[in-house]
Amino acid sequence: MTLPEEMGIMVLPEVVFFPHNLMPLHIFEPRYRLMLNRALDGDRMFALAQPDRKTGRRPCEVSGVGLIRACVQNSDGSSNLILQGLCRARFHEIGTSSNYYVGKPEEIVDEESPDTVENEALATKILEQVHHIQDCREALPQELRDFLSEIKDFHMLVDIVAGSFIKHPERKQELLETPNLSRRLRILAICLCQEYPKDAA
Repeated sequence: MTLPEEMGIMVLPEVVFFPHNLMPLHIFEPRYRLMLNRALDGDRMFALAQPDRKTGRRPCEVSGVGLIRACVQNSDGSSNLILQGLCRARFHEIGTSSNYYVGKPEEIVDEESPDTVENEALATKILEQVHHIQDCREALPQELRDFLSEIKDFHMLVDIVAGSFIKHPERKQELLETPNLSRRLRILAICLCQEYPKDAA
């Protein structure tokens, strides 16, 4: 994947954006309207990041890069859009442009072969955990269970399950920042056990 040399970064508290996920956004702040217009005039990409917990304001160095799939401008100048997660990226030389953050993205790529016995076992365990997840009102929709069960790409499985089910932003950020697939699978399995204990279902 070819990323632009520089990209806008939208900072949203407790938002961790994974590849393969869709994020609906309502853009209303003047600085992000400008960022959006520049993205639409260019490669249609920008990043979503939560604030770095050490600084409280600047974006985390690792964030999710998204592609604008659909965008509708409202009469008041705000916009509603759908951002599709493309990749995780590490941002260098983070600065500001017109009051929003920009940085130079470098895609984080895991060169490990995903097809290992350990990864297959971990993926199976994660799917078993997902099938046990219930919220306070209803069981997990069967359509979602079927969709997840058919995923053969373990990278995609981790990203979709983490984006859909993990609640704590710190854990989601750890999953986003971890490049190694085997480690991400293990972290995800542990997080699911902690957040959705079977004896509480």
